[in-house]
Amino acid sequence: MTKREQNRRYRSKYPEKVRELIKRSYFKNREKRLKNKKEHYKNNKEKYSMWSRLNYLRKKGIIKLNKCEECGTEKQLVMHHEDYKKQFNIKVLCRSCHNKLHKLLN
Repeated sequence: MTKREQNRRYRSKYPEKVRELIKRSYFKNREKRLKNKKEHYKNNKEKYSMWSRLNYLRKKGIIKLNKCEECGTEKQLVMHHEDYKKQFNIKVLCRSCHNKLHKLLN
């Protein structure tokens, strides 16, 4: 039995205990998480600015996410940037193709 399977069984057997542990950890590490979030934003302002602009254009209907450019599915679509300096150079991918692409890149 893998570690992942053991964790799943434990979580299904003791859901209340797991929920309480997660809650405690959330509040215990709150300051650290907020600090990391602010630092990440400061180091990646260009990305956040791009995401904001593209999401605005998508909500207005100017950019449409029709189907994944890799597999053709129409579910869970996201925008992938090869280079954040090129604003509209985006690829429309489903979540699983996007994850596979990032695994290949890393």
